[in-house]
Amino acid sequence: MLSETQFTLKPDLAVDYLFDAHSKYEYETHIEKAVQYIKNFLDNTSFYSGASVEELRSHKRSITVNSQENITLDDALLEIKDVFLDHAISFHHPHYVAHLNCPVLLPALVGDLIASSVNTAIETWDQSTSATLIEQEIIRWICSKLNFPIQSDGVFTSGGTQSNFEALLMARDHHAFTHYGINLKEISCY
Repeated sequence: MLSETQFTLKPDLAVDYLFDAHSKYEYETHIEKAVQYIKNFLDNTSFYSGASVEELRSHKRSITVNSQENITLDDALLEIKDVFLDHAISFHHPHYVAHLNCPVLLPALVGDLIASSVNTAIETWDQSTSATLIEQEIIRWICSKLNFPIQSDGVFTSGGTQSNFEALLMARDHHAFTHYGINLKEISCY
């Protein structure tokens, strides 16, 4: 169990980095600084720095993960640039042939910024409210574009792995019900 002294935020961290109405101008400044680093990343002349695995591992020593040490946002951004952005794969680069990652769309980035900033928990109606309505409407629209029946439904997932697991689960449940008359969702394990 953590003692209060182990878990107490330093007062300057709590004041300087808490996202609320009082920090909206700092938020704007921080986002603008981050955007400058991303813009520089987009100017890379090749899709990868060419660093070997050993060279990348040598950066581990420069990663600041010390809870006793406060670093400024500028220092953190510089560290992210040196450790990550300088060596990240540039999926947007014309010489990179993507095998998994799709191109990033500007409206998606704006949506992600809004979603990350508001940080709505969408797992329950009482926390998500209007976000759930948006999800339901987009799913309805997708179903209509695919000419699915009006009673069709769906959910958004966090990515391909979760989507594939859900598809396997639904296929298993459908097979069990269709071929054996068993509704696996109603079987009690107790």
